[in-house]
Amino acid sequence: FKHNNNKYYFTGKSNFEKELVQGQNFDSITNTLSINLVMAGDGSESLISNLYKKKITDLRSFGSEILKVSEDFQEMKWIDTSLKDSIMDYECQVYELDFRGRHYIAYVTSEIEERYNFGPWKFNGFDGVPLLIYDTEKKLEWEIVNIERLSDKELSEYASEIENRQQELREVNLQDFMYVYDRTNGGMTLTKGYPVLGPDFIEENPKEKFKRGGLELVFEWEDK
Repeated sequence: FKHNNNKYYFTGKSNFEKELVQGQNFDSITNTLSINLVMAGDGSESLISNLYKKKITDLRSFGSEILKVSEDFQEMKWIDTSLKDSIMDYECQVYELDFRGRHYIAYVTSEIEERYNFGPWKFNGFDGVPLLIYDTEKKLEWEIVNIERLSDKELSEYASEIENRQQELREVNLQDFMYVYDRTNGGMTLTKGYPVLGPDFIEENPKEKFKRGGLELVFEWEDK
């Protein structure tokens, strides 16, 4: 939602079958210490697009730390496919877009709001409300299942919740984050001093080169 020249997007806590914890186990027979690491956070998302400063900040897990990661706001230019379809009894125009290694399809309706520019996550550049967005590999999908209009007071409370969540976190820019992320197997490889380990600790070399997953696979500053 848009509030005070910012666009906010957040999700609730993810539901896991079991609670994931960080722990360690010492084997007295082999005299070895095993350390189990999980990513920080609870699976929720929190993203702010500042439309005045043209900047996006969102939360990302890195090892046992949650960081506020910033980047430049990019205006997306969706391509009209000339196709039409219906979602939730709303007539939709179908658009497509290439963004950071994935090809997205969006179903957008102007029957709810003609000048609504934003969708979930970082998506923007719409002439209407996107009711369904997915990538062509069908690994990612956002779909509206219910529409509810909230008061200005409720939106202000949600905005404050997201801002407060980001306020006290350490901020890094996206390019620097990805540089370290790629070299630490997505933030999961133990590096010297993080966490503090004994001087005899030896990092195991991964058998396969780390491969990105998630929403973004290729970035604009990288060689194509």
